[in-house]
Amino acid sequence: MINIMIVDDEPFIRKGIITSIDWQAYDIEVVGEASNGKEALTKALELKPHIVLTDIRMPIMDGLEFSKLLKEQLPGTRVVILSGYDDFAYAREAVRLGARDYLLKPAGAQELISLVLKLKEEIVKEQERKSKEITKNIAFNANFQLIKSNFMNSILKGEYNNYNTIIQKATTLELDLSGPEYQIVVIDIDDYVLITEDLPARDKEAMKFAVLNISEEIFKAKASALVFYSEFDYLIGLININNHNKLWTIEACKEIQYHAANHLDLSLTIGLGNAYKSLTKISESYKEALIAMRNKAFRGKGSIIHINTVNSNASSMPLLYPTEEEKELLTQLKSLNTSKLDEIIDKIFSRFINSPAGYNEIKNICIRLIIMSISTLEEMGINVEKSLSNNFYPHIEIEKYEFIEDLKSWLKNLFDKFIFLIQDNKTQKYKNIVSVAIQYIEQYYHENIALADIAKVTYVTPNYFSRVFKEETGENFTEWLNQFRIEKAKLLLRDVKAKTYEIAEKVGYNDYKYFFYNFKKYAGCSPKEYRELKI
Repeated sequence: MINIMIVDDEPFIRKGIITSIDWQAYDIEVVGEASNGKEALTKALELKPHIVLTDIRMPIMDGLEFSKLLKEQLPGTRVVILSGYDDFAYAREAVRLGARDYLLKPAGAQELISLVLKLKEEIVKEQERKSKEITKNIAFNANFQLIKSNFMNSILKGEYNNYNTIIQKATTLELDLSGPEYQIVVIDIDDYVLITEDLPARDKEAMKFAVLNISEEIFKAKASALVFYSEFDYLIGLININNHNKLWTIEACKEIQYHAANHLDLSLTIGLGNAYKSLTKISESYKEALIAMRNKAFRGKGSIIHINTVNSNASSMPLLYPTEEEKELLTQLKSLNTSKLDEIIDKIFSRFINSPAGYNEIKNICIRLIIMSISTLEEMGINVEKSLSNNFYPHIEIEKYEFIEDLKSWLKNLFDKFIFLIQDNKTQKYKNIVSVAIQYIEQYYHENIALADIAKVTYVTPNYFSRVFKEETGENFTEWLNQFRIEKAKLLLRDVKAKTYEIAEKVGYNDYKYFFYNFKKYAGCSPKEYRELKI
C-alpha cells in the first residue's frame, strides 16, 4: 500500500483532501497531516510517506524549505506542491528543489487523484525494480561465494598443479593468494552434534557463520587471509604468511577461541599445518591440519594442535581388542557390580589413551563392547531396545562424542542403564514369582504345602524360590507360611463352638502340638488365652 501525507496550514483544506477522495479504493493510505513545514518534517521522518502533498505559503517553515530538507533526508519521497499563487517563479523553484509536480488550489479531486495515481505507478515500478535487483544480488553473491568456496576446496584437494592456473583463477575471483608462504588452519566447533541436535537448520547455519565472521575478522586484522567452509564442514583459514606475521598465527587462533567462548559460548578446537612457499603445496598443509585435528579426541576441548606436535602415524597403528576385559566386563555386568565395571572401563580407556591408535578405531571397539553387552541382556530376557529407546542406535549415538573423556563418561552411563535394566527385570520377575506363590498359598493354605509344591507352580527350583521369596518379603518361606496360617486361625478362634484341634486342621496343621507351638510363637499366647482375650 502507498502512503501519503497532507501538509497545509488551512485545516479545512487538509480535511477536504482527506475526505473528498476514497483513498482506500485506490490502495492508498493517508498516514499523517501537518499545519507547517517544521511539523511536517518531523512527522515525515517518522512516517516515511511515499508521497507528500504540501502547500507553499505556511508559517514557521514554508513548503519550499520543507521540500528541500525532506528531499535531502528522504530522497525517494515524491513531493507535490499545492498553491493558490499562480507564479512561475514558485513553480520553477519547486521543481528545482525536487518537486514532481505543481497544482493550483483549489485543485479538483479528479486532477489530484490522477496525479497521485501516476506517482503511485512510478513508485510501484521502482519498488519492483529494487526488489528484483536485491534478489539478483543475493543470488549472485550466494553463487559467487559458492564458486569461490568450490575453487578453494579444489586447491585443498590438490586438483590444481599449475601455479599460473591458480593465480589466474584467483585473480578472476578477487582472491588474494599473494603469499609468499601459505598456511592452512582448520577450525572445528567442539561437541557440534550434541549442542545442535535440537536446533533448526537455520540456527545451525547462523552458528557456523558467526564463527566464520569472528575468524575472518581476526585473521584479516594482521594478514591477508581467506576463510571458508570445507566439504567436511570444517572452517578453513588460508593465511598468507610473510615476515611480519610468521609467528602470529597461534596468537590469532587463541583470540578466535576467546571471542567464540565469550560471544557465542562455544569451544573451538584448531588444527594447523605447516607453512609452504608454493601454492601447489597448500593441499599438503591442509592434510597436515586435518591430521592434527584428528588428535582433538585425546587433547581435550579448546585445543590448538600443530602438526609438529603430533605423531602423524598414530591413526595407522593397530589396537588389540580387549578380549579379557570384555569377558570380565560381561561377568561384572551380570553380577551388578557397578564399581568393578567402572574400574574395567577405566582400564580399557587407559590403554586407549596410551596407544597410538586412531579415535575411529577406539569408537569401533566401544561399539563392540556395547553390542556384546546388549546381547548378554537379551539372553537374560531383557528387551534392551524397547527399554532404552526405539531409536537407540549406538553406532549413531557414539558420533556425538568427539573427545575420549566424554566417550568414556557416555559408556559408563550406558552401563549404569544396563545395570538398572537388569535390576528392574529381576524385581519384576521376583514380584511375579512371589505373587503367584502367595495366590497359591491363599487358596491351598489348609493343605499340606511343601516348598517343592510352590517351586513347581512358579516354575523355578526350590532353592531359587527360597532366595527370591526372602529378597522380596524379608522372610523365609516357612516363617511367612506359618504366620499366614496363624492369622487365619485367629479368625476361626472367634467362633466359641469351634474346637481348637479342628481349627488347627483347617489352617493346615495335622500335628496339634506343632500348631500350638507356632500359635504361641507368633501370637504371643496360647489359642485358649487368645480366645478368652477376644471374647
